[in-house]
Amino acid sequence: LGDYYLYLIIRGLELRSVPRDEYGEIRNYCAHLAWCLYHSKDKHLSEPEFLEFHKSFINKHSLSLEHEPRKRLLLEARLLEKHDGGYRFSYGYIYFFFLGQYLSEHIEQQDVQEVIRLCCKNLHISENGNVILFLAHHSRDKRVYESVLAVMQAQFAGHAPLMLETDVDIV
Repeated sequence: LGDYYLYLIIRGLELRSVPRDEYGEIRNYCAHLAWCLYHSKDKHLSEPEFLEFHKSFINKHSLSLEHEPRKRLLLEARLLEKHDGGYRFSYGYIYFFFLGQYLSEHIEQQDVQEVIRLCCKNLHISENGNVILFLAHHSRDKRVYESVLAVMQAQFAGHAPLMLETDVDIV
């Protein structure tokens, strides 16, 4: 599933003739943007907020990267779209793909671990399920799987496991 979404993301970049050696940096930029959007109330950034994110990103990573060309590229590649006077990811899967990437790459940070715990405890909420789904795609860290398993075991405690040999006889 995640590989298909990666294909769609890369296809958008290919259509804009982005050199392959820039894909990694663009994905990193989008992963950090997704983390920023996760903390925003409306899951979109106003123009000044987007500019502030951009400045923070280039300073943190010591990059020389102009805001307007990057924004234009992400809009033209249909990774971002204008929304309510600001910007957001064009599709939910793009947002969750990049958020999962960010969480996977920063899994040792306390704030990231807290987000993962919160999402696992509330998997019944669609957004949280999508976060964990894409985190599982990006990460091979056993803590992710153990967290989901612990929630599932607690959810179904007291229920007998389904026995395919006998429980489906009625069907």
